[in-house]
Amino acid sequence: MKEAVEICKLRLFLKLVAQLSSVNQIEPMPDIDFNIRVGNTLVGFTSEREAVAVIKGDVWGDDPGERIGSMAKEIGNVFDAHRRMQITSDVSAFEKRQKKENLKEKLGKLGNELDIELSDRQGIDVNDANKLNEWKENTRPFHWFVEHYGMLTRGGFDVIIGNPPYISRKIVENEYSIAHFESKFPDIYAYILMRSVDLLKCYGRIGMIVPLSLTFHRQYNRLRTALMQKCKTNWFSSYDKDPQSLFKGVQFRHTIHLGVKAESKNQ
Repeated sequence: MKEAVEICKLRLFLKLVAQLSSVNQIEPMPDIDFNIRVGNTLVGFTSEREAVAVIKGDVWGDDPGERIGSMAKEIGNVFDAHRRMQITSDVSAFEKRQKKENLKEKLGKLGNELDIELSDRQGIDVNDANKLNEWKENTRPFHWFVEHYGMLTRGGFDVIIGNPPYISRKIVENEYSIAHFESKFPDIYAYILMRSVDLLKCYGRIGMIVPLSLTFHRQYNRLRTALMQKCKTNWFSSYDKDPQSLFKGVQFRHTIHLGVKAESKNQ
């Protein structure tokens, strides 16, 4: 949701401002447009290897891996330069805007090419600009290794937390396919859990609020098995809806899952 992302940014800025006791303390606000992003957790490529595995050579040339990797690495370098520039006082506002637009252009170019390949595999006529744009708007594909190149080349995220949507897979698949996952689950929260664990560093931690079905339903056997295999430690804390559900006003039974992929030496 674009609106949720904008509200998140606004609340962070308001929190920063609330810490000031005088207007004289106000400094230039950091640019967080590339840290807080809009996107679909399930639609898009998480890694270069995943992208290369499904991309046709006749579209990208003889070596799609080299092309994708080169473009992604360039974006990562530009992003690092942009981040360093934000804490450099001798760079003009005009130059900062130019660098930001350059980064957005490079992100857009690679993202668009990956979107075209992905939408083609989902049965969208990529030659019809209206249908392609409609698919992008409804689906909001998110290519993790492009949007967070530096993070994923360093092994992934330290922590992932969330309250994923509880939506039937059948409803979602009216809009787009999630067939790239090997297992079939009734609800998409299961796929979000699996993808999130895969995006963690080897010692990363995850925390998710999900339906109680995670803990007992036979159709989630493979999900429980996957969590046990991928996480060295798992905690499950469950909450009934009577006399009071976990969320006030929401009549739903929940489970909080916390997992650690591996114990860190510095924990």
